[in-house]
Amino acid sequence: MNSERFKRANERANPNHKAFVSKNLDVIEQIIYIMQERGWTQKTLAEKLGKSESEISKWLSGLHNFTVQTIVKIEQVLENPILVTPIKYRQEIVKEVQTKLVDELVKLVSSSFKLHNQVVAHRDAAGQHWYHAAPIVSKTALTRQAVRRKPEALKPTEYPLQAA
Repeated sequence: MNSERFKRANERANPNHKAFVSKNLDVIEQIIYIMQERGWTQKTLAEKLGKSESEISKWLSGLHNFTVQTIVKIEQVLENPILVTPIKYRQEIVKEVQTKLVDELVKLVSSSFKLHNQVVAHRDAAGQHWYHAAPIVSKTALTRQAVRRKPEALKPTEYPLQAA
């Protein structure tokens, strides 16, 4: 019987009031989550805000109409955001991803330089001297050059398709 009453009352409830309660509960859920992360009680939050514990209890009941000013004060005390707009959220995500990518790139470049230095040290220890100014030519480029020449001018070892 009680569930039927609840269903009927819920159907008759003002959609704006439902949305208000839902948003309020989202704010309260975020506040409680941050408090739990820090190991704070309602008493701790009340002391930090200069409020009574009963007032904080009322705020966290779900029916308090938070002002933006009150939310900002709570954010400052908790040192964490409570309300984050979608635009701000995307900006934070992009910033986080960019930072991670730059860190990974720095690691990659650093390891590449370390490998290069090891190769140079090994080469120098073996008495070999490579000249960095020498042009690098790929096998593909050499093959193309060989095909452009007249076939009769090619030496047998220069034929690109000749089996070894």
